[in-house]
Amino acid sequence: MQQEPLNELERRRLQRQMFALEDEKEAVEARYKYLLQQARVGLFSLYVGDCSLRDANSEMVRIFLCDDLEDLIRHLTPQSERDIHFIDPRHFADLVEGEAVSFSLHSIRKNGESFWARVILQAIENKEILEGVITDISDQVNADVELRKAIVQAEQARKEAEEANKAKSRFLANISHEIRTPLNGIIGFTEIIMASINSPEGQLYARKILDESENLMTLINQLLDISKIEAHQLELNNSVFNLRILLEETISFIQLRVRNKGLSLSVEFDEAIPECIHSDSYRLRQVLLNLLSNAVKFTSRGGIKLKVFLQEVSGDEQVLRFEVHDTGIGISSDMHSKIFESFVQADSSISRKYGGTGLGISISQELVNIMDGKIWFESTPGTGSVFLFTIRCRRADSNDPVESLKENIPPFVRTSLSGLRILIVEDYPTNREIAQHHLHSVGCEVTLASNGINALRKVRNVDFDMILMDVHMPEMDGMEATRKIRSFSKYRDIPIIGMTANVLSSNLENCKKSGMNDILVKPLRKKEMLETLEFWYTHGGTKAQSTVGDRSISASPDDFDDLPLDYSGFLEEMDGNKTAVRDIILGFMDSLSVQMDLILRGIERKDLVLVHREAHSIKGGALNLGAEDLVSRAYALEQAAAEEYLEIIPHLYQNLQVSVGDILACRDRISLIG
Repeated sequence: MQQEPLNELERRRLQRQMFALEDEKEAVEARYKYLLQQARVGLFSLYVGDCSLRDANSEMVRIFLCDDLEDLIRHLTPQSERDIHFIDPRHFADLVEGEAVSFSLHSIRKNGESFWARVILQAIENKEILEGVITDISDQVNADVELRKAIVQAEQARKEAEEANKAKSRFLANISHEIRTPLNGIIGFTEIIMASINSPEGQLYARKILDESENLMTLINQLLDISKIEAHQLELNNSVFNLRILLEETISFIQLRVRNKGLSLSVEFDEAIPECIHSDSYRLRQVLLNLLSNAVKFTSRGGIKLKVFLQEVSGDEQVLRFEVHDTGIGISSDMHSKIFESFVQADSSISRKYGGTGLGISISQELVNIMDGKIWFESTPGTGSVFLFTIRCRRADSNDPVESLKENIPPFVRTSLSGLRILIVEDYPTNREIAQHHLHSVGCEVTLASNGINALRKVRNVDFDMILMDVHMPEMDGMEATRKIRSFSKYRDIPIIGMTANVLSSNLENCKKSGMNDILVKPLRKKEMLETLEFWYTHGGTKAQSTVGDRSISASPDDFDDLPLDYSGFLEEMDGNKTAVRDIILGFMDSLSVQMDLILRGIERKDLVLVHREAHSIKGGALNLGAEDLVSRAYALEQAAAEEYLEIIPHLYQNLQVSVGDILACRDRISLIG
């Protein structure tokens, strides 16, 4: 069918429609170009073949700091084969029509500044062209980098803080040990003076010295506790104990002060509480003493009352509540929120009038928290205070195996150690002789070993009842030796008691993990050593033989009190045996000469391990003899070797030589002893 030609009217109508469509198309394209140019993200298109830029909007021109599109194209066009393309072809190698790919890239602005950008590419119907979106993400990347740096720095700061805290704990442990040694001497000599003074005035002054020394010892212990708490090293040592006996002992510590102030003191004990419980008796006593001592300190009229209740029971688990009531000065309401803070007291006048540091309450709170309890108080100024705390513990039958009941063994019941075969493993001759003397004095058969290797040879050939094991020794230390000894079936259960001067909780814990039953802290004291051996003899599987009475010691120090060592104290420690004292001191002097030569050799060869070992040994022997100058100078050299302070070691060695010379100069006088 043949189509009829359009008449002029229809032709003109169609032409007008066509012009209108073209106008509309131009308007749409203009609108599109406008929107493209006004967009707040960079929009562009590029040729797939050579990755060259085809078109871009003004935002992309701005991102690259170019003048116009032509300037942008020139900037992004590689000038040589070595120049990289704006977009790497690998980014869209697998891109198919209708899909998009997103990635980040590092690019360069016209002024040479580098920046990070986020790009989205999409393949369109025309496979020769890709359309893309580009945004500047430099701020986000920089912020992320800074955040990562901050995280790394924060982690580093945390580690440094932890190391600083550990270093502080180590320092406090070491310095507290060094302070305790002379302080124990002050307390001991003060007690001797009090026994020999008849005048009331002299007794008063001696009592003041004793009280202040004990206060200083309490402060040292509190600072060490605070350090352990901050370093999260304070752990409970739970055992079975009689709660009634613990309360009686705790009350006995404050009874004299209560009586001297004319106060009343009473205890209410809930009969529902079992006789024995499983908890940390030492820490519980510490909390009670802190609260009771404060109650006595701040009460001038009326009295103190301690109440103990069974608050909650769940099977063998139970919660005990302790209350300490006083009729003292009370605590003002504005101090209620601060009273548990360290070094805080109700006001400055309290510290001036009553003394103290405010540490006791803070430590008590931490200890109660560790014992899974809580502590609080109620107080009204002028009428008194009530401090209350709870602990969570476990019920224990009175016939349960006792894990650690040393504090409940009556002091007059002593088990004879006579006839026991005891191995002493100690690298330092002076320490070996002192321990040997103490054990010989109670009838023990003693065998000596200088290190862990020698100890292993001894235990293979002899059946020992107990072993005293030094922790730090050359060749094989005490912990390794203990682990090896425990591997022998016959030595799985015998008591092995460690000896160390390092009182850090981490060191003591490692000792116990190695298989040691208990730890004696150097310098060894006869009473403590024998009581520890008696306890483990009784509870470590060996049958007790008999009881012996307390020994009385009477030894006159003659005229040797001006020696550079504590002759009187050492003579008393050795039961007044002057021959033993003379031989041990002379043996110590012989060792000193050899050790100083070894230290000098170590300094010349820069063998700091040798320097540290010999300085540590000298310090240990000097501690036993009370040679304070020698102790401090040997300790300084030991620490310098441990920290590798090469520059000051020769100077410290010269200082040590002076103290050693003072000791050796007394050889002729020492030979006259006995």
